Amino acid sequence: MENNDTSPQISALDPERQQQAKHYARISRRLMLVNLAIGIVYLVAWLVLGWSADLKATLMQYTTNQWLLVATYALVFGVIFGLINLPLSYYEGFVLPHRFVGEVTNRCGQMSWRS
Repeated sequence: MENNDTSPQISALDPERQQQAKHYARISRRLMLVNLAIGIVYLVAWLVLGWSADLKATLMQYTTNQWLLVATYALVFGVIFGLINLPLSYYEGFVLPHRFVGEVTNRCGQMSWRS
């Protein structure tokens, strides 16, 4: 009789990789909190410093259509926040994951490298 068991083999977890995963998760959580703090400070600054009222007054010079006013306001608000958040987003989305890649192999299994 032949054993046709095709279930994946469970291997032991590598403690070093587990430590790296914990470190990566810790950094990710901190960056999430920094991102949240930046967003809150940005929103409060718009309200407290009067930027919101100034932008509304400026946009009212160009249009009286409320729908267009809201859309333009949201666009300006979002673009500025996106530009402020761009360096953190780049670090969080590209640099940090590439620091923790470890051993990478392409789909054909031909290339292996360590970062």
